[in-house]
Order: sequence, then structure tokens, then C-alpha cells
Amino acid sequence: MSGGTSRFDFSCNVTHVDTIPTPNFVTDAQAAQLIASGQITGLRKFTRNFFSSGKAIMPDGVEIEHWGFTDNDSKPLPSPQIRLMEGEIAQVKLTTGKKVHTIHHHGIEPDPFNDGVGHTSFETSGTYIYQFRATEAGSYWYHCHVNTVLHVQMGLFGTLVVDPYPATNPKKAFRDGPEYLHECYWVPYSIDPRWHRLDHAAGLCGEDVGLNNFQPKYFGISGKFQTAGSDPVAVLTAPPITDKSVAITAPSGEPILIRLLNGQYHPVEVDFVGLTVELVASDGRPFLDTANYSGKRGTAQPVAVGPSDTLGLVTPAERYDMILNSASRPVPAGVYTVTVRFLSWLTGDVIGVAKTTITIT
Repeated sequence: MSGGTSRFDFSCNVTHVDTIPTPNFVTDAQAAQLIASGQITGLRKFTRNFFSSGKAIMPDGVEIEHWGFTDNDSKPLPSPQIRLMEGEIAQVKLTTGKKVHTIHHHGIEPDPFNDGVGHTSFETSGTYIYQFRATEAGSYWYHCHVNTVLHVQMGLFGTLVVDPYPATNPKKAFRDGPEYLHECYWVPYSIDPRWHRLDHAAGLCGEDVGLNNFQPKYFGISGKFQTAGSDPVAVLTAPPITDKSVAITAPSGEPILIRLLNGQYHPVEVDFVGLTVELVASDGRPFLDTANYSGKRGTAQPVAVGPSDTLGLVTPAERYDMILNSASRPVPAGVYTVTVRFLSWLTGDVIGVAKTTITIT
């Protein structure tokens, strides 16, 4: 593994490469043989091209530049979801252009060469195909691991879902897990505009550029923003986020799987006022009944969060899966407002709020 230096190299003591082959790369023909022999369940390919000129319009009309990965001409925030099934081999082709980046598939735990953490493998300024085999159904995410604190805030991240094998209808949250008919992936995310004016390499080699001082002004869910700051009047009067990528609509008794990722740098709590959700998994691993341990995978053991409770504190990069509106706990028809509160690390005070709705018909 080798690589030269250039003005685009901005990591300290990390190997940089342009374009190198993936060790033990599985070809289509080899994948067909592995599928036929039952060693894998499939091969799935993804493309992620770096971009640095995305534009997000905030509630007060301010335009914020963001970065990301894309597989077409669009520039979404967050980046497009990666989705595959247990037992499948994933091949994720990263093209960085002139900038040095990686993709770390958070929670997947592949071999070090494909882990995307520069200090244990390498950073690329060209193209690399990350290869891993999905082994556990659940909610994950992926992000750049170069100057990680800044690059994730800039938008270089997306959600990742592994579905259980075999596929069922209705779907299941994980093997032998609860069924669901509707699904959403909520990513609480906030923006500090000052950070979005920094260079790719800002603070990477020890210089103080203020990355220890995150002061977000805009707060939202999955790239949709509702309020600017935590002004109590604005919080009370601002309408909830109703974009279909965030708001949920489902008939009573049809289970909803809510996946939650805290994609920013303050803890959050989620207030399901008037609703009871059942937590079924955390960080890509199901809650199981371990009272009678047998050495084998146990049965699902959901944890109920009642109508007077909140889900918190959810720390950065933490994920939870929860079931709402199951046949055994149907939600009456109505429109329910869910509130995500962003909290100060130091004081616990609310520094921002984002709301959305769950409509049960």
C-alpha cells in the first residue's frame, strides 16, 4: 500500500492512496458460486461519489452548504441509504475526486482493510471499493472517517439497514423479531453554520479552529428543518415537519418500525406524548430474553416506553429501533406530535427542538 503527498493530503501520519484493488474482491462469477453453495445470500453493489456543493435552505431562508455522498446527480442530506440483507456481500464503491475521504460502515465491523478508519487502514483520494458481509439485521449508518468530527457535521453520512434473511411479509425488524408494515428512519441533526465555512482539513493536525465548541443554530430530523434556535415562541408556534420522509401515516393496528440515529453532537431525547413505543433493538443488536441463557439466540424481549416517558438520553451515533401501533397495542386514530429535544452536554438544558407527526387513521 503506497501513496504520495499532495496539497490535498490533510491527515497527520495516515497513509493516503489513490486507487487500489480490494483484497479478496468477489467477482460476479464467484458470488454466483457462493450463492449456489449457500455460503452467502447475495451480492449487492452501491456507488457513493463525494460532493461538496450541496445547499440546504434553513427556516429563516439562510442557505447552508453541505457535503455528502451520492449515487446520482442529486445532493441529498443525509446521503442515500444503503440497504441489504443478512448474508449478502456488499461492495460500496467510493469515488472521492480530489479530496481525501473514506467510508466507515458504523457497527458492521468488517476486516480492518475495509473498515474505513484511516488510522487503522488508509484514506483515499481516488476510488476504492469497500467490501463486507452483512451478518446481523439491524439499524446502522455510514460516514466519512477523515477529520470525522467536521466531516460528519458537514453531511458526509447516511443510514444503513440490514434486513433479516429470509425476507418475510410482513417484514421483521430482525430474525424472529417483531413484524412491521410501515417504517421510517429518523436522524436528529443540527447545524452550526460556522463549522460549514471551515476547510476540509480544519483542525485535523492539532490547530485550534473551534471544533471543541459546537453551537448549533438549526435543528431538524433527517435533513428537514423546523426551527432556528430554541426560542420558546418559535418552538411553540412553528408547525411540525410534515415531509413524507419524516412524518408517519398508518392505519390503527398496523405496526410501525421507527429507526432512530442521533446524527449530531448533543444528546437528544424523544417525547412520544400520549403514545407507548416498544424498544426492540439498540445499536444494531436486538433486546433478547436472557433470563434462561442456553448459548443460543433467545427470543425478543421488547422494553416499553410508556405515554408519560421519554426516550433519552440518546447520545451521538447511538441507534434505537422501536415498534409502535402493534396489533396488541393499537394506537387510536388521531394526529400525535412527537418532539425531539436537543440537550446541552454541560447543563442538560434544551438548546433546540424539532417536531413531527404520527397520523393514525
